[in-house]
Amino acid sequence: MRSPLPALLVLAIALPCQAKNHQWKFTEFFSNVDGTIQFIEMQECCGNTAETLMSSTVLESNAHTFAFPNNLVGNTAHRWLLVATQRFADLPGAPEPDYIMPESFFNPGGDTLRYRFGTDIVVLQPGALPIDGTHSIDRNLTTGALTVIVNNPINFADQTGSVTVPPGIPIATSLAWWFATGAIAAIGAGQLRRDRDDPVAMLNSRCAVTPIP
Repeated sequence: MRSPLPALLVLAIALPCQAKNHQWKFTEFFSNVDGTIQFIEMQECCGNTAETLMSSTVLESNAHTFAFPNNLVGNTAHRWLLVATQRFADLPGAPEPDYIMPESFFNPGGDTLRYRFGTDIVVLQPGALPIDGTHSIDRNLTTGALTVIVNNPINFADQTGSVTVPPGIPIATSLAWWFATGAIAAIGAGQLRRDRDDPVAMLNSRCAVTPIP
């Protein structure tokens, strides 16, 4: 009987690399006081070029679930992903989000964020997330450390920027405040860039739960 091995080898060679979605990790969180301006930044942690199958996965907070509406297109290795509210996208200095999530998706006063039903989890302890309209929580994928930085979101197209939300001013008047004062946040890769994790070191990063002390 003829062995099926040669045919199986041909089939294996002909099959393309399958798209996946399991290697995206949380890297930055931002919110204003009432949660109407929020973003969640993620990064492909491990150099996989085909982490594009987003339409079959979700983000979760303690109260809400966001289902990604469509897949990504392009090389995903060590790229960033930006999920944000529309009011964030409307602000000067904001890079264009890759996905728009509902307002108040997570609780600025403390919450647990999960990706892909628990593939990656970050706990934001009560009071840990700055709500001053300028700072955010940054997560280092190599060390797992969570630190406060000036917000610096990056999207899939590698566009970066920074926003400023006037603290204590209701969101309905925030844009009027921008135009009245002429305040515009710094934008551009050359103006404000966050140090990026070493791709080699990220290969060993498998943080499951990262609480903020």
